[in-house]
Amino acid sequence: YFRSLIMTEEYLFILEEDFVRWPPPCFVRHPPLTPRYSIVERIRTRFMFGITQYSEIYHGSYVLSLNYYRDLVTFERGRRDILISSYENREQIVGHVKRTWRQHYSKEVAVSSMRR
Repeated sequence: YFRSLIMTEEYLFILEEDFVRWPPPCFVRHPPLTPRYSIVERIRTRFMFGITQYSEIYHGSYVLSLNYYRDLVTFERGRRDILISSYENREQIVGHVKRTWRQHYSKEVAVSSMRR
């Protein structure tokens, strides 16, 4: 199974995909409804406070961390690391998250780069 990231207006979904039995989707605007997907984690986009890009390659993949609050009352923080196959794909994902964030919240999401 492969893990995927799907972003809607309200949530970020981290999914496991079964490519063996199901063809790839063409476009998603809502949570997945088919048995091809198994939601691993659901994060409200408004709970995100930043993205961290790491310069090192980990097992042949680029690492991207989504930083978010698990709860807006206690401000308990969470982080989800995502391995991305190429630098170009990572940049596309970061650009998409930034554009979507700007459209819906009229501000920039914090993006930082660091070494592991």
